[in-house]
Amino acid sequence: MLAVIIMFWKGWRVGLFIGLGPSIAGLVGQFFKRVIFPHSDRPKLFFEKLHQTIQLPQDLEVHLHHSFPSGHTIGAFAFFYLLSSLTPSKTGHFICLILATLVGFSRIFLAQHFPVDVVVGSLIGILVAEIWTRLIPQKWVVNNA
Repeated sequence: MLAVIIMFWKGWRVGLFIGLGPSIAGLVGQFFKRVIFPHSDRPKLFFEKLHQTIQLPQDLEVHLHHSFPSGHTIGAFAFFYLLSSLTPSKTGHFICLILATLVGFSRIFLAQHFPVDVVVGSLIGILVAEIWTRLIPQKWVVNNA
């Protein structure tokens, strides 16, 4: 949704660049979740197997499988990395980092992921976004003619 807003605000190329990058990162994350690590339990199931309970926020839908890596964190870090790559401001870079980090923190806080899921998710998001920025010339992105 943010990519669509950016598309109307900054032009279709910028919106496409910022929208497709996290989508590709998400596909990479799903490959890891479904193919490489299909049996990674989420915190609730992990601790239930140890006969321990964890405190969860009320009315929260908790998933049980496909914990590693965190897909939300992959998408957030990819999105905000790409957004910051188009921003010359150091303050803008810092705000993007804080927002992406808050997404990762929320996944741990809501007991959807372990910290390692979030850390690896952030690294995958950044790596895919960096590869995406090298594949798509910045000149093409910012030239909306």
